[in-house]
Amino acid sequence: MLVFIPVSKPDVCEQWGKSFNERSPSQTYRFKPSKGDLHKHVRIHTGVKPYQYELCNKTLTQKPDLQSHFLTYTGVNPHVCNVCHEAYLDRSTLQKHVLAQHSVAK
Repeated sequence: MLVFIPVSKPDVCEQWGKSFNERSPSQTYRFKPSKGDLHKHVRIHTGVKPYQYELCNKTLTQKPDLQSHFLTYTGVNPHVCNVCHEAYLDRSTLQKHVLAQHSVAK
């Protein structure tokens, strides 16, 4: 469930000083997942990994990471280069490939 909430004061990571929920003066609302970005971020510092993949017992901090890890066992590479049709497990690797192999020098 997605929630639109009015933003009053920013949540701040005490260790890094990183702000969550900050807004510019022109913004009244910010799109926010219901559990909160700060709550997820704190797992970096606490080492809490609530998601576990049953086949290998690997633990992860976020559910999307668990879903991505599952793909390593399937052999499916869902992110495909539009130019050369190379396939990659994650979008960031595809983006690095495109920049390295298909970018035109400026």
